[in-house]
Amino acid sequence: MTSKPLDFVIIGAQKAGTTSMFRYLQDHPRIHLPPEKELPFFSRDDLFQQGWPRFVATYFHDADPKALWGTASPQYLADPRVPQRLSAAAPDIRLIALLRNPIDRAYSHYNMSRRRGMETRSFDAAIDALLQPQVLAECRAAIPPDYAEGYAAANAEVSRYYLVWGEYGRLLNGFLEHYPP
Repeated sequence: MTSKPLDFVIIGAQKAGTTSMFRYLQDHPRIHLPPEKELPFFSRDDLFQQGWPRFVATYFHDADPKALWGTASPQYLADPRVPQRLSAAAPDIRLIALLRNPIDRAYSHYNMSRRRGMETRSFDAAIDALLQPQVLAECRAAIPPDYAEGYAAANAEVSRYYLVWGEYGRLLNGFLEHYPP
């Protein structure tokens, strides 16, 4: 099996169409995507520490080396470790940043948390709590959950990110330090 760097990665915001984009690209005959959308190699320490060759052997073992290889992980946009890790591994990669109106994104994120039983506050109460300066600072500084222990554990934490995961200028700045626009 040939190990090569990714050709592209979808780093778009959560609730901004990354799943749809992933599904559209899966059908393209010259593109290889792993069967699962969210395999956040560059933001999950357990996967990252195992190394790229093992990741390729697991998720790209049947990939044509001439195809364009890609992944989609919305967690990448909000994780400050990812731009450096990604640029060190794939300095010529193409980034696809799908964004959505930040208010609509926050409300969709909130509704997902409500459906999953992770949120009991009203939307207004949640936003009021998240707009407190100290809470905003803590949420901006936090490393997003890595889902290594499963979605239930991570989802209990994501309700704190309704606002800060929509601060696209701040989030994209980390990538612009390593990649041209």
